[in-house]
Amino acid sequence: MMEDVKQATASNVVIGEVCRKIDIDQVEREKRKCNVIINKIPEAKGTLTGNEIKDHDINYPLKNLGMDKRDIRHCFRTGKIVKNSDGVDIPRPLVVIMRDEETAQYWHDYGRGYHVEVRDLWVNPDLCRADRHTHFLLRQQWRQRLKEASAVPKQK
Repeated sequence: MMEDVKQATASNVVIGEVCRKIDIDQVEREKRKCNVIINKIPEAKGTLTGNEIKDHDINYPLKNLGMDKRDIRHCFRTGKIVKNSDGVDIPRPLVVIMRDEETAQYWHDYGRGYHVEVRDLWVNPDLCRADRHTHFLLRQQWRQRLKEASAVPKQK
């Protein structure tokens, strides 16, 4: 009898934690609806002030991607500066907060990601951690299916 009570209590605790994580993810999704992430934008070089760096970051998508200044509310870099194996800084992703969700969806191609081939840039939706993990698992499953399909001999 006592063991059943302990199991029920433990189950309720686990259910409560899972529900809390789901609620946190939902709040994160709401906050990130108007955000797009632009990867591979070079960072400002030299000794610049904070405002000059912000101006560089906001002007790059305006000049090179054709974004409208009225559509952008704010932008900032995310993550920490990391060097590659050659000792060169890898540019941090640029988070651009758009004025509304519709504009953000237009720029990240409604969740598919927009590739600017000329500059080799990607504009993607800003996903919460749970969504990034889900997309990662889906990509792995897709790769596995491709690998299995290529291993099957063709019938004549």
